[in-house]
Amino acid sequence: MKIDARTITHLEKLARIELTAQERERLSEQLDRIVGYVEQLQEVDTTDVSPTSAVTHQAHTQLRADEPRKGLERDAILSQAPDAKDGYFRVPKVIER
Repeated sequence: MKIDARTITHLEKLARIELTAQERERLSEQLDRIVGYVEQLQEVDTTDVSPTSAVTHQAHTQLRADEPRKGLERDAILSQAPDAKDGYFRVPKVIER
């Protein structure tokens, strides 16, 4: 699969970024190499390879008990915030539409 200019433009829109022509070219080359490697991995015969035990045998994984416990007090946390209003954190706008 070849990563073309249309794919890069689509990724720019999804990520809400603008790339220079040089950055687009470099990203296209990098993604081509990544996709090529994944395609190469897909050709490997894994028929006789057993799955990893961490995924299939979760009974051996030690997890803490899922028990309810008291959380943090909202007012105490908000009192430490640089800016809060009406029980919420106020933060600067980071996405322009």
